[in-house]
Amino acid sequence: MTETTTETPSHANALIFLASVASAGLVMAAIVLFTNGSGGSGAVEVTSPARIAARTATGWQVPDFSLETLEGETVSLSDYRGQVVFLNFWATWCEPCQREMPAFEAFMASDRTDAVILAVNNGESVADVQGFVDLFSLENLPILMDSDNAVADGLGVLNLPVTYVIDGDGVMQDFKLGEMTSEDIEQYISSLEST
Repeated sequence: MTETTTETPSHANALIFLASVASAGLVMAAIVLFTNGSGGSGAVEVTSPARIAARTATGWQVPDFSLETLEGETVSLSDYRGQVVFLNFWATWCEPCQREMPAFEAFMASDRTDAVILAVNNGESVADVQGFVDLFSLENLPILMDSDNAVADGLGVLNLPVTYVIDGDGVMQDFKLGEMTSEDIEQYISSLEST
């Protein structure tokens, strides 16, 4: 004699609910592992609409901030009033960040007075950043240390690299997600000069 069991609707609903919770947990775990272990390339993000809007809005006054350079000197955004500021957020492990550094170094070596690039490191150790600076021979590019990511978080930085284009009055005019080139830098400066 075979015994048959029938599930009541409430038992079936409970099983479906548990399976859904388990699946959602696995998906969230995969996202966390992928975003934290991917080195930043191809990472999936879980973001809120408010945070996306904060990082992509233009036309607002960027709050002043102060950060230390790699050499220990304190620099403020307001120190550069009157100049276009390219505020670049980067990390040593980020391949597009590595590719854009020669263009930044060449621009800063040209002694331009109309614009400056501030390369803000995203929470890495001084030793790691110094090794990167030495490897890429970055002698003219100001490297700022955002060791606790307070400035990056305040500006809604989610991806690296990202460069914010700030006019001489401290107003956010544009941004670029991804690698910057020498041509990009010149185009942004030209577009601001023509307005």
